[in-house]
Amino acid sequence: MPKNIPDKEKAVKQLESALKLFNSKKFSEAKESLKNLIEDSPQVGDVVQLAEDYLRICENRLSATTRMPKDSKSKYMLAVYYLNIGDLEEAERHVKSAAGKTWKSKHLYLMALIQFEKKDVESGLDYLKKAIKKDPEIRIVAYNNPDLFPLHKNPEFKKIVSKK
Repeated sequence: MPKNIPDKEKAVKQLESALKLFNSKKFSEAKESLKNLIEDSPQVGDVVQLAEDYLRICENRLSATTRMPKDSKSKYMLAVYYLNIGDLEEAERHVKSAAGKTWKSKHLYLMALIQFEKKDVESGLDYLKKAIKKDPEIRIVAYNNPDLFPLHKNPEFKKIVSKK
């Protein structure tokens, strides 16, 4: 039994190293490290089983990355989806990716909605102003959006969405 202890210690160190890569979202590197651990230490069953579990997660994450939308419209729709489920960081990331260097009124309006959900009213109002500047009809959309009804009490919001 004492002979297995160094093998287990080595396997645990390899697993720790792989998990650092995993936690840093370096899934390709983590995947390779986990494969090496599984091949090098088959006799350390409990560590290998945990490594296999993380290997499956890495493979899933890597396949999800390759399935991400490539076109602007799909990225925009994904941003809307993330906003609707409350994942505001992902929503923001995808709307920025969808907009690229050419921010359209719909991108600016969506970013305003994200900022309002984050309770960053000042930033949301800035995005809303920019959206309305590009497309004045956004004013009507914003005024009638039930999610923005609480902002009707805000004097700056009133000023932005009122007819000029």
